[in-house]
Amino acid sequence: MFLHQIFFYLTVAFLPTQLGLHFWPDWTLVLGRRIDYLSPTIFLTDITMVITFILWVCYPHNKGRRILPKILLKTYFYWLVALLYILFNIMYSPSPPVVLIRWIKVIELVLFGYYIVKAKPSLHITTIYISISMTYSSLLGIAQFVFQHSLGGVFWYIGERSFTITTPGIARVNWCWFTNSHCEELLRPYSTFPHPNVFAGFLGITICLLLWQILSHAVKQKHLNIWYIITICVSSIALAFTLSRGVWLISLMGMLTIFGITRKKTVMNTFTWICIASVLCITMAFPYYLSLFKFSESVLIRNELTQAAIEMWKSYPLIGIGFNAFLIQLPTVLPSRYQFFLQPPHSIYILTLTELGTLGTGIVIYCLFQLVNRLRELPDKLPLVILCIYGVLGLIDHYPMTVQQGQLLTTLILTLGFFTK
Repeated sequence: MFLHQIFFYLTVAFLPTQLGLHFWPDWTLVLGRRIDYLSPTIFLTDITMVITFILWVCYPHNKGRRILPKILLKTYFYWLVALLYILFNIMYSPSPPVVLIRWIKVIELVLFGYYIVKAKPSLHITTIYISISMTYSSLLGIAQFVFQHSLGGVFWYIGERSFTITTPGIARVNWCWFTNSHCEELLRPYSTFPHPNVFAGFLGITICLLLWQILSHAVKQKHLNIWYIITICVSSIALAFTLSRGVWLISLMGMLTIFGITRKKTVMNTFTWICIASVLCITMAFPYYLSLFKFSESVLIRNELTQAAIEMWKSYPLIGIGFNAFLIQLPTVLPSRYQFFLQPPHSIYILTLTELGTLGTGIVIYCLFQLVNRLRELPDKLPLVILCIYGVLGLIDHYPMTVQQGQLLTTLILTLGFFTK
């Protein structure tokens, strides 16, 4: 195994961690408060990604290094248009430093994705490292739920934050044990993630990935199959403890889809099973989720954030307000009673349209369309199915775009079709 491959697999193993060095210049403050989404941060996984790419570029027999200049030369017009768009997106934003930092992050992730496309890591080995990351993050999350506080100690070095159930702003839920007369407030586990919903999304996607590997008989070693089954069981318990109801539903849809299409892997069967699983899950869960929408304050706040995003897009319809500038602009359009809730809209599609405008969103849609066409031609439908599941997750939360673990997971999913067996 080459050195750049070792650092790639370390990046995968460290994906759940959020250990990083934060910087807090004045432009990271909104209404006098520090906002994590705006802080320039050097994460552990940033370091491993950069080292991976540098080692690969410096590798003597690297063909991708020789191909890159040719690609840039042939497509220079498209790169020029993209560069001009990025410059306008930065210059006309309410906070150019915030937008510039986010575009630098995008360049880092694009280079990491280019590495995957050209180096073609082994999906078999990658899945092993993903299962390791699932196991340690799940065990930590289960322990946090059982003890109702963070564990501290050595876990700080992989990004666990210190909190208890009484910490202001911590994610809690009122849980009723079989009857409304016996309810108690429970802490939702974070593991090493910034929020239980991000933790749940990671587990939901990776459980589906391991389940596919088992049902499609991609794993030949019996002991590895047993390890994957144990990992899925432990991760499912942690997923249940996150009490992230939206991810529960989407994960169930994904698992039912995988059960259905592992027998016949045609595109039509894939689409059919996705539709059947979606209708079945939504029908079963509809009465419960309807009650949540009627009485949940968080749903009302999310609606306000969505309305604020639409108003921002109307002001900058072509190039957007600037990548990652939503929170900078939010106090100018959000009602004062909700200004304590400084978060992006809980949909990557609305957030993309607001921050990148119609032009940027059109470019993203075109790239996704090309990717989906390529994935449809692959004999193995795993990358297409995982992309669809992840796309549905993007309907209900913003972390695939806004937090380090989500951005890295997004990069892996978009390039999943380029891994070797």
